[in-house]
Amino acid sequence: MNSKNWIAHSILSLSIKKKHIWEEHPLKEFALSSGGQYFADIKDVQSIADEIQALTGNYYVLGYYIDEKWDGKFHEIKVEVKREGCRVFAQDGYYNPRPFGQLSEIEKQLHLFEMIDGDNPTIQDLLEIPLEPLFGSGGPTANTLILSRIPVDEKAGIPPGKAELFLFIFNQEREVVQSRRWEINLKKTRPGNPSSLFCLFSSTRRL
Repeated sequence: MNSKNWIAHSILSLSIKKKHIWEEHPLKEFALSSGGQYFADIKDVQSIADEIQALTGNYYVLGYYIDEKWDGKFHEIKVEVKREGCRVFAQDGYYNPRPFGQLSEIEKQLHLFEMIDGDNPTIQDLLEIPLEPLFGSGGPTANTLILSRIPVDEKAGIPPGKAELFLFIFNQEREVVQSRRWEINLKKTRPGNPSSLFCLFSSTRRL
């Protein structure tokens, strides 16, 4: 639903708002490409309610299984029906997932925030990395050493030269009370075709 029902006109140095229904809008393109329905005038409550009732009260859901491949390729979807009087709402297609190392910086940040703060994150099959804590003190401050074995497979991909390590501590209300971030450089330790990598993290910072 488009909540913007006006358009601004400049008169001399003033900006005047005038009623305008955006029949063509990027929201419409987004709705159609994702299999949804676009409503231009949010104040047309009765018509919108009737249309939603018709859409959600009489429909078929079609689906099919796909072979998940981590290559990021786009697959087009096209649905046609022969029965008269039917309307088809279907997304244009879907992208195969990509290894985390191939995502953009904003995509990585969105994944991180969703995992730490989302009740039902999209990624349910998280990559489990075994950790072995080692403690020691070689001076006045305590050292914390963590030995980790990072598996390398089709999903995880080979870690890039620079990787980030995040630590979040939550309270009983699931609020982040402490957080730390480290950077590790695996560029010098990357073999040609590894099945796993072993990393040793250390910190002298108090949590």
